Amino acid sequence: MALEFVRTFPALSEAHLAAFQLRYGIRLPAPFAEFLLANNGGIPKDQRFVSKYHPRAAFVIRKFLPIAERQDVGFENLDTFMKTYKIDQHRLPLRMIPVASDMFGNLFCLSASGSDSGKVYFWDHEAEPSDVGVEGDANIRLVADDFAEFVRGLQPL
Repeated sequence: MALEFVRTFPALSEAHLAAFQLRYGIRLPAPFAEFLLANNGGIPKDQRFVSKYHPRAAFVIRKFLPIAERQDVGFENLDTFMKTYKIDQHRLPLRMIPVASDMFGNLFCLSASGSDSGKVYFWDHEAEPSDVGVEGDANIRLVADDFAEFVRGLQPL
């Protein structure tokens, strides 16, 4: 999964990746774990993604979320999103792991368990159920069959 970045974050060690997974009781799908060890998130050069499931819509990836070993990577990191959207507010389905964000507060998530494990979804915060804290799939749309397809599908804006 070769990908060019205009900005990257500090490298991630295997120990910190293991600690992250232990902290949240999850096992990241191997392709995404390998991506984090190689890149640890960043702002990609090619940010446009057109899904085969939604060919008339173009999604724009603002940032792949890093695992923050320090707070100097800013608010948008995997730890912050896991704590805010999954633990504190229960806004993301349990199986979803945020992997990237767009310009409008929406997320691209990877299913980490279940029959759709490894698939990538677009989580639209404006289409959430009106009851905050109600988990569900009403506001998520499948965009890629796996993380590699998602990364390969990035195009220039």
